[in-house]
Amino acid sequence: MLIDLSAPHLVPMYDPYSHLAYAVRPSDVKTVIIEGRLVLKDRVLQTIDEAEVYARVGELAAGLGQHWGRDTNWRVRVGQ
Repeated sequence: MLIDLSAPHLVPMYDPYSHLAYAVRPSDVKTVIIEGRLVLKDRVLQTIDEAEVYARVGELAAGLGQHWGRDTNWRVRVGQ
């Protein structure tokens, strides 16, 4: 995992372990490599298509809403 240490909340760094545990935020993670495979590069997922995942989750949520009799188009009506 590569972390962008230039963020103001990470300066000065007295104890790297403490910083990792208490100060580093998810937005500070720039690159992730798992078992030699690049998973996140410059904060962009490399292994999945995020737009496709969001679209599919939206479809599933609409199906659940219809199943449970919930209004799934509320965002359209409020202009979002």
